[in-house]
Amino acid sequence: MKSKFRYRVCNIPLTEEQFFILQKYLPYGMKGRIFKFIVEDLIEQLEKDAPAFLASIYTREIKLMSFMKGDKYDRPVNPKENH
Repeated sequence: MKSKFRYRVCNIPLTEEQFFILQKYLPYGMKGRIFKFIVEDLIEQLEKDAPAFLASIYTREIKLMSFMKGDKYDRPVNPKENH
């Protein structure tokens, strides 16, 4: 028998503006589906090269839409290594 337990990721605090923008553009029932696709794409990138991908996102060298379009991200350059 399959478990009915559903794993959940996080509860993200939003500004009031962010909340209402999402409400405006993501109709009821769509948020879960959209975020599920985002998580699937995120996992795919993490499995390829988690350290480089996370560093690129965290430092904003690449934004979510760029990586979703397939833009290349590189491991961030350490300025101390460029002597």
